[in-house]
Formats: sequence, structure tokens, C-alpha cells
Amino acid sequence: MMLYIATAIASIGGFLFGIDTGIIAGVMPKLKQIWNLSPGQELGVMVAILAGAVIGAALAGKIADYIGRRDTIMATAGLFVMGSFSSALTNSPEMFVICRVLVGVALGAVSLAAPLYISEISPTGKRAQHVICYQVGITSGLLAAYIASAFFQDVLHGWRGMLLIGAVPGFFLSLASLMLVESPRWLMLQGDEEEARKSFHILGHKNIDATIKEIHKSLAEPTGDLWSQLFTTPVRFALLLGVSLFFFQQFIGINTILFTAPTGKAVNTMFPPGATLNFTLTLGLVNLAMTFVAIFLVKRITRKRILQAGLFGMACCLIVLAVASHWNAFAPWTDQLIAITLLTYIAIFSCTWGPLVWVIISEIYPLKIRGLAMSIPVAAHWLFAIIATSAGVIAVNMLHGSTLYWIFFVMALLGLLFLRGDYFETISSSLEVIQKRLLTRTIPIQKKNFIYYVIATVAATGGLLIGLNIGVISGALVLITPEWNLSALEQGMLVSSVSAGLLIGQLIAGKATDIFGRRYLLLSTAALYVAGSFGCALSESLTELIIGRLLIGLTMGVTAVASSMYLSEIAPSKIRGKLLTLNQLCLCLGLMLSFLAAIYFESSDNGWKYMFGVMAIPAAVYGCCMLFLPESPRWLLSRGSVGACARMMRRMGVEDTKAAMQKLKGEDEAPPNGQWADLIKPWLLKPVLLGLLLMYLSVFTGFDAMIFYAPSIFKGAGFTSNTASFMATFGLGAVNLIMTAVSMGVVDSMGRRSLLLWGMAVMALSLGLAGLCLALTGLLGSWAGWLLIGCLCVFVGAFAVSLGPVTGVIVSEIYPQNIRGITLGIVYAANSLFTFVFALGFPTMLNAIGYPMTFWMFALTGVAGGVLCWKYLPETKGLPLEKIEQYWRKS
Repeated sequence: MMLYIATAIASIGGFLFGIDTGIIAGVMPKLKQIWNLSPGQELGVMVAILAGAVIGAALAGKIADYIGRRDTIMATAGLFVMGSFSSALTNSPEMFVICRVLVGVALGAVSLAAPLYISEISPTGKRAQHVICYQVGITSGLLAAYIASAFFQDVLHGWRGMLLIGAVPGFFLSLASLMLVESPRWLMLQGDEEEARKSFHILGHKNIDATIKEIHKSLAEPTGDLWSQLFTTPVRFALLLGVSLFFFQQFIGINTILFTAPTGKAVNTMFPPGATLNFTLTLGLVNLAMTFVAIFLVKRITRKRILQAGLFGMACCLIVLAVASHWNAFAPWTDQLIAITLLTYIAIFSCTWGPLVWVIISEIYPLKIRGLAMSIPVAAHWLFAIIATSAGVIAVNMLHGSTLYWIFFVMALLGLLFLRGDYFETISSSLEVIQKRLLTRTIPIQKKNFIYYVIATVAATGGLLIGLNIGVISGALVLITPEWNLSALEQGMLVSSVSAGLLIGQLIAGKATDIFGRRYLLLSTAALYVAGSFGCALSESLTELIIGRLLIGLTMGVTAVASSMYLSEIAPSKIRGKLLTLNQLCLCLGLMLSFLAAIYFESSDNGWKYMFGVMAIPAAVYGCCMLFLPESPRWLLSRGSVGACARMMRRMGVEDTKAAMQKLKGEDEAPPNGQWADLIKPWLLKPVLLGLLLMYLSVFTGFDAMIFYAPSIFKGAGFTSNTASFMATFGLGAVNLIMTAVSMGVVDSMGRRSLLLWGMAVMALSLGLAGLCLALTGLLGSWAGWLLIGCLCVFVGAFAVSLGPVTGVIVSEIYPQNIRGITLGIVYAANSLFTFVFALGFPTMLNAIGYPMTFWMFALTGVAGGVLCWKYLPETKGLPLEKIEQYWRKS
């Protein structure tokens, strides 16, 4: 009996999560009216609790390992009560946000401690069902919040009453947790076997001696300090699994659908009168009922099958929603279909991905570091929730419903592809057996490339900074122009100042990296980013702001060259393409995040200053992380620093450093540093010209026009300015980000040359059809706009999976070691020059020849470039950099 009581008490932690989430959704309309919140402030209030939850989850793992699972639950319950009371009594939006962060810290901590505690106290055959009770708590809390919202919606200061009611279960949990017994497995971890036996006995466990024996064995591995255990191969695999599962859980659309469903047109048709309340209560009941279904399923079907079935079912629902939403204006009967399908989607999620992910992450980590390890995927869950919630709030106001559903459908398909991999099944196994199987399973793959992925992720954050600083000007310019009364020429000077700095930075970067090293130069750019961001934020005149943007542009130029060079030199041949593509992916992500920053700060006083100033935060983090990275062994060897090269290789996990260095040399002596005169040697001229060609094609095939001029293009096709603006900044940007991620999975398997040629063929075809749509706008009517959107999405997707990332991969690996810095500086500087010329000439070209002819010129450029690449571009997939150099010498 005590086992069920303990599970029920710990599951109140889930109830806190659910009731607070539902209450804040009901409170926000009132707060928006009382405090006159802008859209950015509204988003900030909603994100505050999630940001606090990231902090709480990140800290709770170590705390739970130190003070125990039970005490962590008790402490977080008290923190939740304090945050809820403070939220109810506050009188300003600023203090409310602070209180919400406090509540978030408590929810993040209890979202880790409660499932962890339940998993460790439950017997093997009942573990999954008991952990799902935590999810039952969440869904029960949501339903209770919906009822409370209905009760208080017409009450004066009802929002305060709702928040105070939310504190009641927190107060109850803090008292009820006094009845809990401590986790016996945590007690064993502390060496207190006697108390552990008592806890097992109170909880009604059988075969206690056998369980204690298994726990003793599990405590023998892994060995080493806690942080080194955390990054052993078995735990890395489990961490990746947990983070990936939470990623798909958050990005298959559940947050956005829960946010939009109650106020949708279909719901108001299906549930009149009081449609919103009726549907919301129906949704809550379905959510709760289907969570109980999960308790029945989880003991009879493997975890993998449940997850696969859930994704398949939700994908089918998303197809129906996308098609029905598109035809909703023409077929009124689709209202009922949409409402029923929404409920079906939520029902499927509630009995599969909603509870199952929490079950899996509570049972796959070794006992010695279980709390610390769990904190990483749980913190990632809340971080993904921030992104998904922010994107959902923006998307529902700007993006057509059918488009949104298609995006979620693509994410569901990616999730199914992920589950096709070698999944680690845990059904009907004790925690100790799961740990043993995990360790045994990963013995054959100890020599993985994890360290290279870590290094590449940190280095590729430079691409994130580039994307952030490119995209931030689009939002800032809207605020600066009326404030300073800028003319068109002054606006152009401000925007182009980054390109000028970029050109200078790329010209000097090549030689600078050869002199100072790749890592040290990247480390210095972090300080320049911080200085430039604060310089822009504190500017009081156009001249000061242009100087700040010049500094940012120069830093971006250095970063683009140095990070590509660094990644190409540290990456093993088999995964070099994937790691270099990560740089492009981070750039795309930076563009998307800069858009969210602009949305958040657009209504704030001096909002443009905050847009620039906030860019210093990721730059500072980037600089701190770069301190821990090794210098490029290839660069050290080229400088004759053999000892330092060997030391860096050992840090990267290389055992036989002498053999590795000999392989890098290709000959006994390190080659001398190259000179500018070397570039005109016949065997070097060909790769230099090839790099310039790729940079030319990446600009003059029209991608920059799609990103920066899409609003005008869509308006020319008959769309309103709001729709066009969003499609330019968010829709095409989302396609760009998703397809860049796809390219990471195929660039090393399909090959650079094949991927580039196929991508350029699709780009040319889609551009030709886009020009045709614009030429026949009068004939096609409203269909012209939708066909144009489809063509441009295909174009951006093809660019993002081929020419966009592959260009950076190829130019980073086709040049010899001794002149790689010089040549990369030249080709990236040429890219900036091409971008500058294109930006100046594109409006003039539009006025001269019109949209259709412009698109057809882009298509012809793509065809001509594809022919040249087919004739002269070699395949570099899987080849060491030295082999590529030998190819050019022989050719």
C-alpha cells in the first residue's frame, strides 16, 4: 500500500506542472488587458517559467544526488508555493516575470525529482505504470486548471485567485512529502544498506536480498569521477537518446495545437455556444483518459512500438488537419473533421509520447550518476519547450494553419526515421539489468567520434553568432529608421556596413589564422563580438552605430574563415562533411533566433538597443567554451610544434600520436607557409577558381533574393504584406533550417558532388517554375501565389540541402595545408563582394527586366554553374585532406 501512496504523493509534482500551465493560459488574457502587454512582453511572461524550469532541471540532478530524492521534492514544493503566492500578489509585469521564473525553477526541479523517485521505488514489473502516474498528475492538473479558469473568468481580480489556487497543491505536496520514505537505491548509493532494506520493506518489495545484490554490482561501474562517468560512451548514448526523444516530443506540434485548438473556427462550429470552454474541458478529459490507457499499454507493448505507433497516428492526423484546413473556406463540413482530428491527435499523444518519454529517461541512466545524467535531457525538454512555445505563439498569428501542420508532419517523419535506429529497449527489466545491458551493449563502440562532435558543436557556435548578427538588423532597422529619421541612403549605409566589415575580415583572416592559429583567433572573436554588440547598443548616432556594425562585420568575416578551417582540420575524414555542415546549420538557427529576439523587443522602449545588446550573451558563452578546445593539430604540425601537436591529439583521444602525425605530414618535413604568389601555380589555380565559382553560384542563383526580398515577391503575387513578411522571415527560414539539418545526414553518405548537382538541378527547375507563376499571375489568379510559395519552398529546401552547406564543406577541404588560410580568405571575401554587388544591383535589375525574367536568369545561372561543376568538381567524400591535395597536383 505504501508504494501506491508514495507514487501518488510524488505524482503531485506532475499536478503542479499541469495546473500551473493551464492557469497561466487562463490568466494571460486578463494580464494582457490589465497591464497592456505588448506581444513581446506576453511572450516573455510565457517563456519566463520555462526559462526557470531549464535552470531548475539543470540544478536538480546534482542536488537530488546529494541530498536525496525525497528532500528535493519537499524543497521544490516549498519553492513552488512561494513563487505562486508572489505571482498572485505582484502589481507589475516585471515582478511577475521574476516570480514566474521562481515557479519555473521549482517545476523544473520537481519534473526531474518526481519521475526519478517513482522509478527507483517501484518494482520492475510496475515501474512504467507508476512513472506514468506522474503524467496522470500533469493531465489532471491541466483539467483542474481549465475548471478553475471557467470559475474565475468573470470574477474581479480572478487571476489572483487562480494563481493562489495553484499554490494549494504545492502546499499539500510539501506536507505530504513528510510521509515519503527515501529512495532505497539512493540510500544504497550513500552506503546505507540497513536503511535501504527498511525502505524496500516498507514499500512492499519482495526478493530484497537479490535486489540489494544487483544494486551492489551496479555500483561497481562506471568508474572514475562523476563528470568523467557522465561522458563515457554508454552514458553519452543514453543522453543522446533522452535529448532526442524530448526534441521530437516538443516539436511534433503538441504545444501549438494545445495553444490554438480552443479558439479555432472549427471548434466554435463544433461546440456552440461557449465553444471554447466546452472544447477545452473535452480536451482535458480526453487527455486524462488516454493517459490511463498508456498505463495499460506500457506493460504489454515495447517502448519502441508504442512510440512508432504514436508518431504514425499523429502523422496521419496532421495530414488530415493540413488538407482540411486548406479547404476549410470552401467546405464548411471540414469544421467537424478538424475538431475531431484535433481531439484524436491529442488522444494519441497522451497515450504514447506524452508519458512514454518520461518513463524511458527515468530508467536508462546508471545509478551512480542518475540524477546528474537525468538533468541534461530534462533541462533540454524545457529548453525545447521554450523554442516550441515561442515559435507556436508567433506561428499561429502569422502562418496559415495548413502550412503549420505540414511542418509538424515533416517533424513526425523525421522522428520515425530516428526510431528506425538501434533503439535501447527497457521493458520488463530492472534498473540494474538495464544498466548492465547498456554497458555491455556499448563495449564494441568505445572508439566513437563523440569528442569531435563536442569540439565541432562549440566551434560551430561561431556560425550561430554570424546568423544572429546578420538577422538582427532586419528588426532593429524598423525601429531605428523612424527614431533617427533615416533616409534611404542612410539605411543602405547601415545595412551594408556589415558587408564591408565582412569583406575586410575575410581578407585578413586567412593570413591571421596561419600566423596566430585557428583556436586563438576564434577565441579573440568572442571578445570582439561582445565589444561590437555593446558598442551598437550604446550608440547615440548613426556614425557610432555604423562603426559598431563594421566591427561586427569584421569579426564575422574572421569567424567564417577560421571556424571552417578549424573544423575541416580537426574532423576525421568520414564525418568531416557532417561536422562542416553543422556550421551552416548553426548559422540558420542564428537567423531564426534573431527573428524571435526582434519580435520580443519590438515593443520595448529602446528595443533596438536590447536587440543588439543581447547578442553579447551568446558571444560570451562562446568565448568561455572555446577556452576548453584544443588547437588544430594540423596547424601545430605545419609550424613544427611536434610536442604541442601530440599533446592536442591526446586530448582528442588519439592513442598512437606518432602514427597519426606521420599520416598528417605526408612527408618528413612540414610544408612551408604558402605565399600569395603560389596561387597562380597551374595546379593551384583550378581549385581557387572552383572555390570562386561555388561562392558566385551561392549568391547569384537567387538565395539572397528569396530571404531578403521575399515580401516584395509575394506582394507581386497578390499576398497581403503581413503574410508576405512572415513567409520571408519565418516560413522560408524554417524550411532552410530543417533542410540544412537533413543535409548533415546525407553529405557524407551521398557525397558532395552528387548532392550539389542534384540540388542545383532542383533549384533551377523550381526557379523556372516560379518565374512562370509570376508571368502568369493574371491567368492563374489566387493560385499563382500558392504555386509561388511551393516553388520557393522547394528552391530554399534544395539550396539548404546542397549548394548552401556543401559550398562551405568543399572550399574547406580542397586547398593544400600550407595555403589553406590564404585561399579560404580569398573565396570568403569574394562571397562578401558578390553579396554586396548583388544587394546593390538586384533592385535595379528588377526595375529593368521584371520578376519573371529575373527568376529565369537565376535559373540559367544555376544550369550553367551545374554544368561547370559536373565537368570540373571532383568528389571529396571520405578522402583525407592530403589525398585531395595529391589529386590537384596530379591533375
